[in-house]
Amino acid sequence: MDNYQLADRVEAWMQGRLTTAQITELRNAMANDPAMAREVELHRLTVQAGTFLANQRLKNNVLEWLQRPSEPVPATEEVVVNAWRKWTIIVAAIALLLFLWAALEYGNIRQEQQKNWQLEQENRRLQELLEQEDRVPTAPSVPDDSISIKPSTEKKSGGTGVVFSPMAYYVPPADLGGVLRRNDTAPTVAQSLDLGVAAFKNGKFKTAERYARQVLTTDASQREALRLLAFAQFRQGKFLEASHAFSGLSTIYPSKKEEAEWHLLLCYRALNDGKTAYKALLKRILANPDHAFYANAQQLK
Repeated sequence: MDNYQLADRVEAWMQGRLTTAQITELRNAMANDPAMAREVELHRLTVQAGTFLANQRLKNNVLEWLQRPSEPVPATEEVVVNAWRKWTIIVAAIALLLFLWAALEYGNIRQEQQKNWQLEQENRRLQELLEQEDRVPTAPSVPDDSISIKPSTEKKSGGTGVVFSPMAYYVPPADLGGVLRRNDTAPTVAQSLDLGVAAFKNGKFKTAERYARQVLTTDASQREALRLLAFAQFRQGKFLEASHAFSGLSTIYPSKKEEAEWHLLLCYRALNDGKTAYKALLKRILANPDHAFYANAQQLK
């Protein structure tokens, strides 16, 4: 080891910070190396001298302090003036802190008001788009309740097989938008969700998807908005995107888990991809006779 390391080791030894094994190792090294033993002795004497000088300096400072004459006690009037100055400083500091706190709170309130105003403006813009779509003539949509739960009989081109139609097995969602978390939710979030549900019921699934995404952008924990997004994408035939939404919904929304599993199964079947996942999910539903969609799943066996 170099001189710096050796000096640190000797100082730690004298201060009692070395273990028994480290002391034994140092002594053996000194016995085998006379030059190192001399260096250790030199460092030891240096440390002792430094410690002695520090103690002597402290002793001299204490003696000097004890011999110093005491300061005269200020007059009563001066004591009162000093106390008044001290309390004035304390009161001024408290007033400054209160002012800074009030300014911070005011800034937070203004920021929240600005955020709410921006959300309201976005809601107005989306409402105008919805009204414009209402004025555009579109083909009448099929009501959800009129969809029969039977496979489509449409034939494939060039063959005689039956084409799978997910909409034939689609089950309309009940109480859509009815379980909104309203802990710290801004009113505009609830309004956006209500507008999205209204658009979905009117067959405007693209608009419903847009409102659902707006709610999730503001608050990603809104499970009902994720449910609206999943069904809106499903009704547009976006089965890949809908499968991701239903998969997440089955995890974070226990009361809607079986509903999400059934429509996730339809997405897998429509995509004709991931047959292993489709078969595993179908098997899991059929293994539970109490599953809300057990009877529906039996038709896909």
